[in-house]
Amino acid sequence: PHHLDAGFEGEIKDLKYDCDCRKPKIGMFLEAKKNLNIAIEKSWLIGDSTRDIFAAKIAGMKSVLVNTGYARKDGNYKVMPDCCSNDWNDAVDLIFKQIDNDIN
Repeated sequence: PHHLDAGFEGEIKDLKYDCDCRKPKIGMFLEAKKNLNIAIEKSWLIGDSTRDIFAAKIAGMKSVLVNTGYARKDGNYKVMPDCCSNDWNDAVDLIFKQIDNDIN
């Protein structure tokens, strides 16, 4: 809920601050690593914005861009995903195929 953007109906002024949990910062990934014992370097991020993909790159994760939602049209960052998919289901299938190829 933290962000510096203003002018939204019902916004809470106390949440208007810069924090490490807002992508492209990687605070939420580091928190997950610490609390859930996640191997970030083996993790994937599925996202629809360049902010998502850039955060994955900073964190050392692989990324899949889905062509729904923003579909990278936000144009905030010049970054390329590792893979692209039509939707979230295709993204998950793509990740499992990649994992299966890496194992075999």
